[in-house]
Amino acid sequence: MRTIKQAADALGVSKDKIKYRVRKLSGEYVVNDKGINYITDEGFAVLCGVMAGELSGNQQGNTRHVPTDYPPENMPFDTVIELLKSQLEIKDRQIEALNEQLTNITATLANEQALHAGTIKGHLTDGRSFWDRLLNRTPKS
Repeated sequence: MRTIKQAADALGVSKDKIKYRVRKLSGEYVVNDKGINYITDEGFAVLCGVMAGELSGNQQGNTRHVPTDYPPENMPFDTVIELLKSQLEIKDRQIEALNEQLTNITATLANEQALHAGTIKGHLTDGRSFWDRLLNRTPKS
């Protein structure tokens, strides 16, 4: 985590510019400790991407997602490495979450298919014709 001043120094912009962008960030990226606002590492990565888009002339309206723009040329090398590492960590967590969702959806789908197959089998083996089932009539004896 870093303060607004540290983020401004790392990005080579004014504190006011960082304060403005921090106000637009989601609350999950900013931590207030004893009256001092700290930007989380994820928040700093998002902030770097937003600033990169701003410096390159691209306007990014949504600051909730990890940006995919390249960092600006005047950004220090260490900051670029830190930015890329934090973006990679974010992407790794997103992939893990998606894999977990896929596993849950696959299990749910398999259960639904088994339930549906049992229902279909019950309908087909009850001895009634299609029209009898459709019209809810009892089978002819």
